[in-house]
Amino acid sequence: MAIRWRDRGLSILYKYRPLESKPPGQIDPYTLRIIQNGEIFLAAPSSFNDPFDCRLRVSATATLSQIEKYFLLRGVPAPIVQQNIDLIRNGTRRPQDYVPSNLKAVSDLNRVYCLSRESQNVLLWSHYAEDHTGVCIGISVCRHMRSLCIRLEPRHIAPLGPHLAGELLPAVRVRYRRKIPKPYNIFTGNHDQLKPFVLTKSKAWKYEREYRMIVPKSKVLVNPAILQHGQIDVVIFGCNCSASLQSQLLNVIRASPFVSPAAKILKCNLDRSRYQLYLTPV
Repeated sequence: MAIRWRDRGLSILYKYRPLESKPPGQIDPYTLRIIQNGEIFLAAPSSFNDPFDCRLRVSATATLSQIEKYFLLRGVPAPIVQQNIDLIRNGTRRPQDYVPSNLKAVSDLNRVYCLSRESQNVLLWSHYAEDHTGVCIGISVCRHMRSLCIRLEPRHIAPLGPHLAGELLPAVRVRYRRKIPKPYNIFTGNHDQLKPFVLTKSKAWKYEREYRMIVPKSKVLVNPAILQHGQIDVVIFGCNCSASLQSQLLNVIRASPFVSPAAKILKCNLDRSRYQLYLTPV
């Protein structure tokens, strides 16, 4: 997808994470694995916290030949396909009877990694970084052809296109709308026609300014995938972060090959006169 004007100049995308594990006193293991091991876990959409997120609307309007092709491409034996076509033709069954009962399984044909372009958003810190006690991790993005990408180790993701090597994972901006995208046709739709459901969210989430990396499940070779060395450019500690955990994570940051030698290590602070955060070096 082409880089839009509002994406130009964008060089870092951010992942908000809790810092403290449960039980408390230690660093959250998943946060630790991002910084220490460069891990990028590509999640199934059914695990997301918004019930509308990636929720499919489907239609089943198709000709008999389109329905027949759909079944044959999925390896259904020809005699069984013909039996079902006959049932539809004589009115015993309807095309909509073949819509999967579990539409989440259709959404889960993709795997997704979510980031934001914001590093100082009060709501994001509250919702995803445990009430400002966590961290915000800035991952470098590069430009390849007309896409924003993060760089992964080779052979973790199969190539996503003729001009995208497997180590480049495109980041696409999420759109915020009042209406759910037009229905996906279960018989004639293709994988690209599922993307609007993954890249469109309710306007209620607009503050997130989210970007998503979308990979067909069949192209995920290693999960979590691993960043290339030096791709973490920023680590920001929340304004309510524990001094002890901050000290522990600083030791991890200094030893990690995935954190750039020139990375900025920052701390959020509360502005005295405005409802906003500002950053200072650690």
